Amino acid sequence: MDDPFSKLPVEIIYEILSLSTDFVGTDSLLSVSPWVRAIFDTKPRPITLGLFSANSGIQTASLKQLYQNIAVIRHPHAYYSSHEEYKNARPLEGLPEHMSAAELSDLIHIAAQNQRLTGIVLATMHHNFTTAIENTSFGPPSSGHSRAQKIKSEPFSWIEHHRVSWAIWRLQHFSALQTAAKGHWNWSAESRCTGLDGYMKRHWLSHWLSEQVWTVAAILADLGLNPSYRNQNMHRLKSYTNFPPAWITSELLDAHTQEPPLPIFFYPRKNTPLPFFPSFEVPPRYSDNVYCPPPAPLPTPVNRDWGRMRHPRTYNKPTLPAMKFQDRCERMTWLQPPNYDIWDMRPFRRLGVVIWDPWRMYLAGLSDWDVLEGIPTPDGGVVEEEGLESLEGYRQSLMGEEEIQRRWLALIGR
Repeated sequence: MDDPFSKLPVEIIYEILSLSTDFVGTDSLLSVSPWVRAIFDTKPRPITLGLFSANSGIQTASLKQLYQNIAVIRHPHAYYSSHEEYKNARPLEGLPEHMSAAELSDLIHIAAQNQRLTGIVLATMHHNFTTAIENTSFGPPSSGHSRAQKIKSEPFSWIEHHRVSWAIWRLQHFSALQTAAKGHWNWSAESRCTGLDGYMKRHWLSHWLSEQVWTVAAILADLGLNPSYRNQNMHRLKSYTNFPPAWITSELLDAHTQEPPLPIFFYPRKNTPLPFFPSFEVPPRYSDNVYCPPPAPLPTPVNRDWGRMRHPRTYNKPTLPAMKFQDRCERMTWLQPPNYDIWDMRPFRRLGVVIWDPWRMYLAGLSDWDVLEGIPTPDGGVVEEEGLESLEGYRQSLMGEEEIQRRWLALIGR
């Protein structure tokens, strides 16, 4: 088969590669055109650095550090004898020197996988979430359909995209680290336990950041990426005053060899390993899905008030149920009779509730976010009085704790 790009001069191809801001497009060109690949091989480093610096979805310091670390781990000459040595190594300020064209194109492919999977995960969670909202019964008749339509029309925000992309980069980093540790680095069992089983603690992931990672991992597993899980032993669960031993049935005990059914804050971070993904290749049935990251948000009052700013304090700031989920779990045990259904986090992960920004949660009628009447909204309106009253009733005591719990349980059909 003839290469149609071979008819273009070198200068044009190089300019296309140099000006590209899209990982998927660049990766596709390199894979389908030998001519484009040959030109890339002449100057792979400046092309790769330009691409990573221009893509709007990977501009935060945390994401830069993750892909740089992945590049180090996959470098054939990199070696760390233990997790301590790896963690204490001097952080990179860019990609490793002396990366070959093959290694650089491989990194672009990893970023393209991330970009594709981010879009697929967002679309999957969004479909699950809007379907659940549409089927809820709280509020006036047909209000569930009305809320679902508003959510469907709302494009993904930069912060929502960032949370999913960051979680996938985290999983890519953990899986690359485990592959190296058990492979050519040949870490001891003790070092693997410290660095891999304790990954969430050793890499300073809060419980809510960890729950974001587990949420995305659950969707990836549903998509067919086949992760492997380490056993989450029940005796490692944190001790809670109202913890109901009778609720942890043999079925849930067995489930701990797979996805942890409880919210991650029930598990100690120092020995709760993330799932290992042997591959992040996009399943064939999704190969045509292409999604470009939204542009970075402008520093406007609306973006600030609704938690959409490109700011370190809001990159992964938890939304509901993250901020109050633990409190809700405790409160559910105070009801008579107690209700523990909300403790099963698995159906909530499929809905992406720890990913969505405050605006989407507000449209769904599920946000505790402390808004005030008259605050401008991202759709160009303002928070009206009836919306304020509804939110106050939900956030404080007009509807009561039981109504709050009912809304959340209605999402998962309970």
